[in-house]
Amino acid sequence: MSWQSLDQVYLQESAGKSAGKLPRQRVLGEEVSIYSKQNDEQIQHIGDVSDEYYNKVVNPYVNMGSSSNTDLRAKIEEKLERCNGNIDNNADIWQRYMMEGQFDMSDNKFKSSEQLLLDYIENDQVFYLDNFIKKNWPQSDVTSSYFKPAFATTPEAPRFGRAGEGELYLAYFCNGTKPDKGDLHVAGIDIELKGKGGRLFKANVKKDFSHIQKDFENDDDILDGVTDFICDLSGTQHIKQLVREMVQTFSDDIISEYNFFKTRGRLITGTGTTSSRMIYIGGLAQLYSYQQVQKFDVFSCFINQGNDQILFKLIDMRDVNSLIEIHQAIDTDAVIKFAMRSDGIGWSFANLTLK
Repeated sequence: MSWQSLDQVYLQESAGKSAGKLPRQRVLGEEVSIYSKQNDEQIQHIGDVSDEYYNKVVNPYVNMGSSSNTDLRAKIEEKLERCNGNIDNNADIWQRYMMEGQFDMSDNKFKSSEQLLLDYIENDQVFYLDNFIKKNWPQSDVTSSYFKPAFATTPEAPRFGRAGEGELYLAYFCNGTKPDKGDLHVAGIDIELKGKGGRLFKANVKKDFSHIQKDFENDDDILDGVTDFICDLSGTQHIKQLVREMVQTFSDDIISEYNFFKTRGRLITGTGTTSSRMIYIGGLAQLYSYQQVQKFDVFSCFINQGNDQILFKLIDMRDVNSLIEIHQAIDTDAVIKFAMRSDGIGWSFANLTLK
């Protein structure tokens, strides 16, 4: 290496000369200029935005609004209008979901999905939502980055109550509409949909433990006392006979829980997939009473288990006349838990697991 003086290095070879970019170097804050041209007008400069904003915001909207996607946008808006859900930015979310997931928008796909839901209703089915959609869109990316935003979109809120997540999603894929009463209308069937914490039958509940603090002479008296306790606890005295039938069905468990209460001074709470039979029967009574008032055909509940796994359960209640029938529909493949609401008015759907 030859020796060079500082004068030669800094003044003769470097001073006043521009330094080039380093390899792969990216200048922060670079801007993208945006221009417009309509028909025969001259090109006009609209403004400049950062490259980050352009890539995240402008470019996706340019792509969605391109002439090649005009028919797709119209189809999406038509479906959302049918579901009473073409509000806020729902159309943008659904267009991005359809484009990112590469969904086939053919009418026969949606008709087939509608029929599949009707088949599931007929069998009181439990299912994961992504698997349900993939039955008719096997090549699509159902759980893409816009799966959660699409599931969270809601239709226009009814006059009484509020719309919930999942309603618009099922309606969109199953040719559904938003009914005057209830959450979802598919092929003439009204479906009531509840997520975790969704309220059931509005009733003033009463924790009157005196019904089960007594020393009864025989098992039948125990079951009668527990029936009174459950009816007060769930606000369903008007269907006491149906509650008594359900209590009789679980008589061994009920007597065991009564003895537990007499010994410990508290109810069995249950853990995991197990639950107090008294609480479970109270939940069934709440659900039955709720259907009698609201007159929906099908009850559906869902739980978000994380990692894009949303578990649904359908219960066909069109010909249900007892709590036993509701239990049988649930017990085929699932476990549902109910809970008393903290406000003291009615109960809620609390959890759903596979059996």
